Amino acid sequence: MREKCMSDIKIQFHPLSMTLSSQDGHLVNIKNHQMMIAGSSSLWRVRLKSAKSEIVLEPSKQTQFWVHQKDSNTTMLNWDTDQLSVVVTLKSQGGRVCFYIHVICHHPEDAIASVQFPIINCLPISDDGHEDNLLLPWQNGWIIKDPVHNLLKRDQPMPFWLGRGVNQYENEYPAQLSFQFTALYHEQRYGLYFATEDGDARIKTIRYQPSLEHNMIYSVIHYPENMLSTQTYEQPYAVVMAMFQGDWQIPATLYHSWAIRQKWSQKLLSERPLPKQLDHLGFWRINHMNYSLGMRTKEYFDTALVLRDAVAAPLGLHWYGWNMGEHDVNYPEYISTEKREEGWPRCLAIWNQRFDKAGILKIPYVNARLWDIHTKSWQDDNAPEAALINESGQLYIEPWKNNNLRPMCPSTDLWQQKVLAFSVETMQEMGFDGLYLDQIASFNATLCFNAEHPHPLGGGSWWNDSYHKMIERLRAIVGSEKILTTESCCECYLDCFDLFLILDTNMQRSGFNAVAGGDNCESVPLFNMIYGGRALSYGSMCRFSDTIQVFSFNLIRNILWGFMPTIEGGEQSELAAEDSEKYLTVLHQSVQFYLKYKELLWHSRLKHVCTIQCDMIILRFQIRQNGSIYYKNYPGVIAVIREDNLTGKEVWIGYNFLEQPQTVKVMGENTVIAAKSFLVVEK
Repeated sequence: MREKCMSDIKIQFHPLSMTLSSQDGHLVNIKNHQMMIAGSSSLWRVRLKSAKSEIVLEPSKQTQFWVHQKDSNTTMLNWDTDQLSVVVTLKSQGGRVCFYIHVICHHPEDAIASVQFPIINCLPISDDGHEDNLLLPWQNGWIIKDPVHNLLKRDQPMPFWLGRGVNQYENEYPAQLSFQFTALYHEQRYGLYFATEDGDARIKTIRYQPSLEHNMIYSVIHYPENMLSTQTYEQPYAVVMAMFQGDWQIPATLYHSWAIRQKWSQKLLSERPLPKQLDHLGFWRINHMNYSLGMRTKEYFDTALVLRDAVAAPLGLHWYGWNMGEHDVNYPEYISTEKREEGWPRCLAIWNQRFDKAGILKIPYVNARLWDIHTKSWQDDNAPEAALINESGQLYIEPWKNNNLRPMCPSTDLWQQKVLAFSVETMQEMGFDGLYLDQIASFNATLCFNAEHPHPLGGGSWWNDSYHKMIERLRAIVGSEKILTTESCCECYLDCFDLFLILDTNMQRSGFNAVAGGDNCESVPLFNMIYGGRALSYGSMCRFSDTIQVFSFNLIRNILWGFMPTIEGGEQSELAAEDSEKYLTVLHQSVQFYLKYKELLWHSRLKHVCTIQCDMIILRFQIRQNGSIYYKNYPGVIAVIREDNLTGKEVWIGYNFLEQPQTVKVMGENTVIAAKSFLVVEK
């Protein structure tokens, strides 16, 4: 029975209440007791597309609107127009509000292109918004200070691999957004938690927009399967809103309780068949920022021996430049015709035998998403047939350095076979111990509209499903003892890879600061807080070109967070420098600590990053791109609490970066931690 409302409608979801306009169902506000937390906005927008036109519809006074109270916990909002019907279901669930939407087109010539819902206009929590924080689930996780002014109101586009937005920010899940939740909060007041609880990892966009002077609008853009031909869309997962008190760790813990029940995280590390080589590895060396080092093979080998011996631990190489070609060029052939004719594959296999004898692991860089249009194989293999196609029927063009790389559709057999071919060649013929498949867990799921591809047009879970199929096929060929890794840490690929290269936890000198500027953002360890004990991570930029203070801080904090120790570079000139002994001493101390407590670090979850009352350290960072300098203060003692996944036992782990001992609270008691040392305390 339709109940036509004559006054504003108030819906109670303890502890929240929502007020809607009776005229059109427009959101008037959301309150917590007497405190208003959200203001006026349309709850939904639907993009319709026909052969002749495209329109965006939202609630208006011409829309017929009514409310139906299904039961004490469920309210249904109904809209009818000439073109569509919309039903929004609101469910109260343990202090949370769950949002669902169902859209039906009335005319067969119209098709649903996308549905933006819910649209929540979050008011600033602090008086002017300057003290608000946004937990952004980009890559491993970032805190953005004063997000409206530092992220959303930017008037210049950021690098496309960081997201999109001028006067807004948006990005896709799965990857570049690694997780399906976010939070806007003020530590001393309250926070708003939002999440999509989609266990099938369907493609979706999370959008943040500024509204008026200080407001932030959160919304989700959903993409139906067969999105340019379907007349219906029923959201198959909940969008959740809840309130909390505290910092970013509270929403991370809320999300953890949902995330570990999903299909990608069912197994603990102790239950997974990880390559045995990882068990004994002491540390990783990457040359991401020094690509040419990987092309100087003798120096690369000699310096690997120096590092291995100085640290007294087994070393793994994450190798860029192994193919003797440029980065972001000649994919997926990698080794040029000239280098093949010169015999480089055979020469490389001999080098790998030398690494084997030295007990050094090595995995090469390859890319699982891009094909160079200037390669011979682009035409010979008819690669455009397997490329991603946009709504206009064109290939996607991404602004790589030579405008030469096109993203490929992972569902196609042609692309899967191509990835399998170069993967098998590098691992089985050239003698590598595994493979780094770049961009699978780091780069945007992309809508594809090629009707010849074996997936629904546009949205759905096919992107995630296709990469799972690709890795399953690869595993079947190379076996479980080869190490497979990928870039970043998108959660839905936990069951595909042995470990994840996470680069953004300490790239304070690089373009990652373009997110919001070095002064206004800070990385946080979401991956290990949510999935610790279920997946391994390594990476980040611990460079010999940094000051010893920054090098030590980055390396040690990463280990406490749960990373396998990783350094960047280490060319001959760096290892021969006058102060290199200081860096090697810190590296030796850190790796030996990691090896001693490896079982704890692998099989526990990062439960809490502690706030330590102690003297501060000041770190100086210089941005590579423009030379600008900024400073940050950090507690001189960094500490975490880790929780054993099997026993629930808690362990406090800390490190004192200061030159003098510090008295700190450990498990409720005063404890002295010596200068420049680790401390482990079991509860």
